[in-house]
Amino acid sequence: MIESFRVGRGSLREALRILENYGMISLRSGPGGGPVLLKVNPQDVGRSFSLYLNLSKAKMRELAEARLLIDPLAARLAAETLTPEGEAALRFALDREADTPPDRSLIVERANDFHYVLAAITGNAVINLVATALKELYTSRIVGTGVAGQTTEQSIHEDHQKIGEAVLAREPDLAERLMREHYTKRVETLERTAPAFLDSIITWG
Repeated sequence: MIESFRVGRGSLREALRILENYGMISLRSGPGGGPVLLKVNPQDVGRSFSLYLNLSKAKMRELAEARLLIDPLAARLAAETLTPEGEAALRFALDREADTPPDRSLIVERANDFHYVLAAITGNAVINLVATALKELYTSRIVGTGVAGQTTEQSIHEDHQKIGEAVLAREPDLAERLMREHYTKRVETLERTAPAFLDSIITWG
C-alpha cells in the first residue's frame, strides 16, 4: 500500500486508523491479517453523526422531529416499492416481534429490527442509511439513559403490526399516516415521563 499510494508508513498508519474509527475497515493482526473492508453499519454512521450534532448543540427533541419526518416517508416508500423479497423480510420481522417475551431489552431490539427492515425495503439507499442511523442514534440514547425502561411497552408491536399490514397491502397513504401516529405517540410518552431527555443535548459517541 505504501508503494501503491506513494505515502510514508506513518501517513498510511494514520489513514487506516481513521478508517477503522469510522467503521469502514477492520485491522486484523497476525499472518494474513491487515485492513479488511466492512459493510456499512448504521451504528457507526450514527456514532460519527453524533459528533457533528453534539458540536451543533442539537437536542434529542430535534432528533425526534427529524425522525417524525423521515420514518413516515420510509413507510410510504416501502409500500410503494414492495418486492417479494421485501414482503418476506417484513413478514419475518413482524412474526419475530409478535413472539417477543415480556423482556424490555428484547422488545426494544425487535422493535428496532422492524424499523431497520422497513427502511431497507424502501429501495432508496439514502433513506435506508439515514433512517437507520438516526434510529440507532436515538435508540442508543433511550437505552443508555435508562429512559427505555420508562417508555417501552409491549403495545409497540400492535402499532408495528398495523403499519406492516398497510405496507403489505401496498397502501402508502395509510402506512405513512400510521407511522406518523405511532411515532407521535412515542414522543408524547417521552414528554410525559422524561421531558428532560428530549431537551438534552445529543451526546457524542
